[in-house]
Amino acid sequence: MTLESVFRVIFLSDSAGKKTLDALVSALDTDEETPSYNRHNEYSATVFGESRRYGLDWFSGDISKIAYNEEIVTLDLTCSVLFQGESPGQQQFEETFDLVRQFYQGIDAQYVFGMHSERIETIGLPENRNGIRSPISDESLAQNRIVTPTWLMLFPPAMVEEYGREWLLDLPAERIEELDDGTIMIVATTDIFDADSDFEIANAVGEGLQPLEDAFAEKH
Repeated sequence: MTLESVFRVIFLSDSAGKKTLDALVSALDTDEETPSYNRHNEYSATVFGESRRYGLDWFSGDISKIAYNEEIVTLDLTCSVLFQGESPGQQQFEETFDLVRQFYQGIDAQYVFGMHSERIETIGLPENRNGIRSPISDESLAQNRIVTPTWLMLFPPAMVEEYGREWLLDLPAERIEELDDGTIMIVATTDIFDADSDFEIANAVGEGLQPLEDAFAEKH
């Protein structure tokens, strides 16, 4: 199966994007059990996990489709790797979640969220073209809130306080974890392995998100 889309995890930090990237790469040097990596330049690196490789990249705010005026750093998992091996997807997703937790602990993250690239490309498009809103904005982050939920979300303690711990833990998501510092990680769904195309993966993600979107719409 040939798939070109990716799951992209976006790290927002009070530090500048390139400083955040440096901090994430430095986190790979803190433990002998962490994956190896190859630093290509000051803007990108490739992380080599046990199952597959992941892209770690810096982007300036003006080329990002999200409504955020600062620099961002992304961790990319190519969808084609999710359908390879004896246990398609599970090992790759677990490795991705491990990296996200590790990187989160290595930076002062304002918020971390993940999206499928097919959905990212629709941000800002008209609704009749399946357009969606940016999941965050500078204004929402200033209020410790998001605009709309995404496939993966890490709510730091300030956001947990704003939304309420019990409310977040009771959300209709496939996976909810509470980290040691009180951060709550939410994954809408990993039920994508019957998909035969990038479009079907995006649809599966959208279906998994619908209950969360309803919950946040009511909360807001």
